[in-house]
Amino acid sequence: MNPYQFSFCPLCGTALGDIVEEGKTLKHCHGCKKFTHYDNPKGVAVAVIPMDGGLVLIKRTVNPRAGKFALPGGFINKGEGPREACVRETLEETGLVVEIVRALAELPVPGPNQFLCFYEVRVVGGEMKAGSDAGEVGVHKLDALPADIAFPLHEQVIKDWIAAQVK
Repeated sequence: MNPYQFSFCPLCGTALGDIVEEGKTLKHCHGCKKFTHYDNPKGVAVAVIPMDGGLVLIKRTVNPRAGKFALPGGFINKGEGPREACVRETLEETGLVVEIVRALAELPVPGPNQFLCFYEVRVVGGEMKAGSDAGEVGVHKLDALPADIAFPLHEQVIKDWIAAQVK
């Protein structure tokens, strides 16, 4: 069950019913008629940071998957685009100032209802230090990446990025 699924209208408190819009059944307030829960996905921006013959990875300190390695990234905040979020999250988690080189992938994650925007970035400043929800940050050689990558999509994008470097 989606933890953000509404049972009652957040505007008037009426129990929500169903409404069909464009062929999709949505939760809707038939009391005030001002609220429909569209359950739109949450955006996440993720950085692929090549450095010193490897990739920068963080070790997560928070769930989901605390203790596992991941690419730096996080949720896109209100008022920012995915590129801005990628730069901000990278600084927060790694201490590195980066600029976007290119977009790599935009992939949906149906379970938690998210979409991930992956970017290859270049380091332009800062000092590598773990921050935010990263317990560790470091460069991992491409031929010695950790086996315990936290998220399947991170692992897939890493593999795809490495394969593209060989060509």
